[in-house]
Amino acid sequence: MFGGIFGRFLALIFAFSMGVSFASEQPATDSELKQKVQQHMDVIADESAAIVDDVIDEARKDERVQKAEEFANDVNEIVGNTKQDIKDHFGPEEETEDLSEAVGLEEATEGI
Repeated sequence: MFGGIFGRFLALIFAFSMGVSFASEQPATDSELKQKVQQHMDVIADESAAIVDDVIDEARKDERVQKAEEFANDVNEIVGNTKQDIKDHFGPEEETEDLSEAVGLEEATEGI
């Protein structure tokens, strides 16, 4: 797993260094130079995205990560159901008044 990542990282550094040395060897106008730099930056961004995708794919194969994703999905489902239950019981948010006004928080904290 890490051998492939290390190889991609070296390829990324190599591509960047080649772009820098290539741009410094040839005289070019500002627009040509900007275009070449942009092309090299696009290659670097693409390589970085590929590395991230590979790492994510490898991580998702791990049983612990799968269990953590299942747990996160379960928690999100519980939170969603709880929010819906609260809305069903207390009504939509527009109908409820501000909590600080309901408990008189502003009047209680004026003397502090």
